[in-house]
Amino acid sequence: MKVRGSGGHRIQPSLRRRLAVIITATVAAVILLVAGVTYLVVLNQLSSNQDAALLREATRIQRLVQAQANYVASGSDTCTFAAEPACSRIITAAEPVEDSGDALRLTQAAHDVAAGNSGTTYYTADGSAGSVRVVVVPAGTDRAIIVGVPTLLTDRAVDRVGTVLLVTSSAGILLAGIVGFVTATVGLRPVRSLAAVIERVSHTRDPNERVDVNRHDELGRLADSFNTMLQELSLARTAQQQLVADASHELRTPLTTIRTNFSLLQREQGDWVPVSSPMLMR
Repeated sequence: MKVRGSGGHRIQPSLRRRLAVIITATVAAVILLVAGVTYLVVLNQLSSNQDAALLREATRIQRLVQAQANYVASGSDTCTFAAEPACSRIITAAEPVEDSGDALRLTQAAHDVAAGNSGTTYYTADGSAGSVRVVVVPAGTDRAIIVGVPTLLTDRAVDRVGTVLLVTSSAGILLAGIVGFVTATVGLRPVRSLAAVIERVSHTRDPNERVDVNRHDELGRLADSFNTMLQELSLARTAQQQLVADASHELRTPLTTIRTNFSLLQREQGDWVPVSSPMLMR
């Protein structure tokens, strides 16, 4: 509260703004946290589903290779299809590691699977059609199968989820700002009522004013304490007025006696003059 012109005490608008900002920031932090966790969970779930589908296709081709010694992997060699049939390639441990731009190039990780140095391996490669999710599974002695599927559909799904979360989070933060402002306004209403009573008391000097706040929280106890203070102030003022009245009444008798004695003294001296002293004339 501060004094502003002749208006007396009033609540600073900045207090309401600070409270609204705190509420909005808290709700916004929760919204962003939930949105971030949701995005990560959806991303992980979509990636897991893609890897599971890719592994099923790789397992199918692996069984065909094991059943047919002369089986040749089929599908799109350039991995241009967004879904099945997946692109595939059979490699051997005798082949050298490649450094080309193909999605199904023989990488060191794939070579290790063919050589039996590691098991099923997943990684993401860049091809001519974009990003490709690749799995490498063993296919017998010194052989392995590379199977890949473009991540276009998964990336689009992730982008849609991100867009939806961004829009809903923005709307939620905007709503949180409105709710925070309304909550701050309503929450500070008892304080404004208390400030109004303080202003009236400061102008009228009437301690019979009361704060009308029917609450049972901290603000309600503050209002009750202020009302109690005003009541005690009113009683003290009444007692002070009664004391002044009693003192004035008690002083009238000795003043009258002094005036009478002074008048008699003047008469006896033969030089009587009317008493005009302000003190004795009261």
